Amino acid sequence: MKEQIKKFMLKVPKMIRNFLMEDVNTKIENLDKTVKKLDSKIDRNTVDDIRGEIVNFAEDLRQGTHKSKVQFQHIFEIYDKYHKMGYNSYITHEFEYINQKFNEIHNK
Repeated sequence: MKEQIKKFMLKVPKMIRNFLMEDVNTKIENLDKTVKKLDSKIDRNTVDDIRGEIVNFAEDLRQGTHKSKVQFQHIFEIYDKYHKMGYNSYITHEFEYINQKFNEIHNK
């Protein structure tokens, strides 16, 4: 199919070919911008989800809810992901509390 398109494009006069390619390039650029916007939204949603999960986990601990070692490990993993994405903020304080509780519960 690609070869057929190439052969066809060679038969098309240069002026029309340039016009068609300009239109294709514009559409590709617009698609690229749209993909970048979607990636940004996905990243923001991921960060919001991680923050919520960490805050809820810390709040559960404050309320006395027992958490297993596996649940703590999951929180440690998503915190690492959050940190690698370049975010920090108040979540660091929540994570310090979670880490302190983990040490109290699981490192006796």
